[in-house]
Amino acid sequence: MRSRADASITDSDWNYLLDATDKLDKARKDLCVVSSKEAALRRLRDTSFKTNLIAFITALGKMTNTAESKKSRRIDPVRRRAATEVSKQIPALIATTRQALELFGDELLNKSGPQFDMVIVDEASQSPLESIVLLLLGKRVLVVGDKEQNSPQSVGVAEATMKTLLDGLPSDLHPEPRLLDMEFSLFDWAENVDKANAIVLREHNRCSPDIIALSNKLVYADKGHELLPLKPKAKKVPSLKDVKVEECDINVDDINLSEVDKVAEAVAEAVSKRSSDSVGVVLLCGEKDKKAYHRELVSRLLDLKVDTASVKIDVSAGFQGDERDIVVLALCVSNRNADGTPRRPGGWNTKPQKRALNVALSRAKKQLILVRSVNADDLNAGDHRKMLLTYYGTASSNGITPTLEHHLSRCNSPFEKDVVRRLYALGYTFEVNEEVREGSIGWRHYRVDLAFTNDDGQRIGLELDGERYHPVEQFEADWHRQKRLEKAGWTIIRLSGRRYYRNPDTAITHLQEKLRDAKVTPSLSAANTASEESD
Repeated sequence: MRSRADASITDSDWNYLLDATDKLDKARKDLCVVSSKEAALRRLRDTSFKTNLIAFITALGKMTNTAESKKSRRIDPVRRRAATEVSKQIPALIATTRQALELFGDELLNKSGPQFDMVIVDEASQSPLESIVLLLLGKRVLVVGDKEQNSPQSVGVAEATMKTLLDGLPSDLHPEPRLLDMEFSLFDWAENVDKANAIVLREHNRCSPDIIALSNKLVYADKGHELLPLKPKAKKVPSLKDVKVEECDINVDDINLSEVDKVAEAVAEAVSKRSSDSVGVVLLCGEKDKKAYHRELVSRLLDLKVDTASVKIDVSAGFQGDERDIVVLALCVSNRNADGTPRRPGGWNTKPQKRALNVALSRAKKQLILVRSVNADDLNAGDHRKMLLTYYGTASSNGITPTLEHHLSRCNSPFEKDVVRRLYALGYTFEVNEEVREGSIGWRHYRVDLAFTNDDGQRIGLELDGERYHPVEQFEADWHRQKRLEKAGWTIIRLSGRRYYRNPDTAITHLQEKLRDAKVTPSLSAANTASEESD
C-alpha cells in the first residue's frame, strides 16, 4: 500500500474530486433550503402562529406613514404581544429601526423584550444614537456601517426624548456624555466601545474599479483602508463619462437650466440605449436647491418622453444604501451669476459634504456620468469637488491591447507559452499571470494564469496545470483557492498539460467551447493582427 506522502492523483481524478466536492457543497446548501422551507410550512400549520403572524404583518403595514403609526399605538398591547410570539418562532426578523422601536420599545427598556441569538444593525452609520436600545434585543450584536458615509439626520428628534431612552440603558452600554451629539451614530458608538474588535471590510463588490477609485482617492486611501474592487470594468460601457456644460442659463432659483438639460439628455440616452439597466440621478446640493432642481429636471424628462417613475432623483442622503447600474451625478454649481457675470462658486469642504460626495460617487455599478458647469480651476483649494474634476481630467479610458511579446514575457513555463501563442493567434484578449487580491479573511494574493473578461463584464480565469500529477495534499489547498476566487466573482476553467500535449488541437478546440460557454469571444481585429504577425 502506498503511503500518503507518495500518493498522487491523475488529472482525471483531480477533475473528478473538484466536481464531487462542488456537488457536495451544493447538496449542503440545498439541504439547508429544504429544511428551512419544511420548518416554515410546519409553523404555518400552527393556527395560533398564523393568527399572530397576520396581526404582526398588519401592524408593520400600519407603520408605512407617520399618521398610521400614531394611530396604531392605540393597539400597542395587541401588536406587541403578536410580535413577541412571532419572534419566538421565526428564524429571522427583518425590520427598520423605527419598526423595531415601535414593536419592542417598551419591552426593551423593561428588559422583558424578545431575545434573539444575533442582532445585525446594517447602515448603522445612519442610525441615530437612540437606536442603541435595539442592542438589547440580542445575545450578540453585529454593527455594520461606514463612518465615511452620511451621518444621521436627526431632524425633528427631541434631545430630551433621546436622553430618556439612553438613561434606561445599563451602565456598561451607556455612552459618554461628550458623545451625545445628534449627529453621533450607532456605528460611532460601537467603534468607541469596542474598537479593538472592529473588523475593516475592504472588499468592494458594487462599482467598477475606475468608479470606486474615486472614493479611494477621496477618503479611504489616506486612512489606509483602500477598498479592493472585485468587480471587473464593464466592456460595453465606459465606467466614467464627463459632460461639460458650456452654456449658462441661470434662473431665479439659481439653477443652471443648461446643466439640467444635459442631465435630462444623459438620462434619456441611458434609458433608451440600455433599457435593462437601472438609472439614477444624484444631485450634489442641499435640500433647498434639490426641490427647484428636481422640478426642472422632471419637466425636461417628461418632454423627452422618459418615464420618471423609473428614474430615482435625489440628493446623496436619499441614495444611502441604494445603487443603480448607471448614475448621473449633477454637480449643481455654476461659475456665473444670472446676469452672466463671473463668480467664485461656494465651497464644498465640510465633513458632512465630504461624506455626501463619497456616497454619491459609490452608487453606480457600471457607469458614473458627471455633468458639470465648472472646471477644477473654478473651485477653491480644499473643495472636495476639485478632486473629482481633477480625477476625471486625468483618468484614462483608452486601453492598449498587450502584444504577444508582452504576454510571453510574463509566462512561467513552456506550457503557458504554448497556450498563450494559440489563444493570441485566435484573437482572444487576456492578461497573463494577473494578480488577484482577496481579503475576506486576511489578505491573500493569488495569480490567475490567464485572465479574461467576458461579454457581460465577468472575470474568467484559465488555470494551466502544468504538472502531470498533483499530490493529494495539494488538493484541499487548491480547492479552497479556487473557491476564494469564485467568491471574488471569478469563473475558473482548468486545462492540464497532460491533456494539451496529448493532442493540442483537440485540447484547444475543447477549451474554445468552454470559453464560448462562459461568453468569452475572440476579437476579430485581434485575430487579424495575430494572423498578420504570424505571417
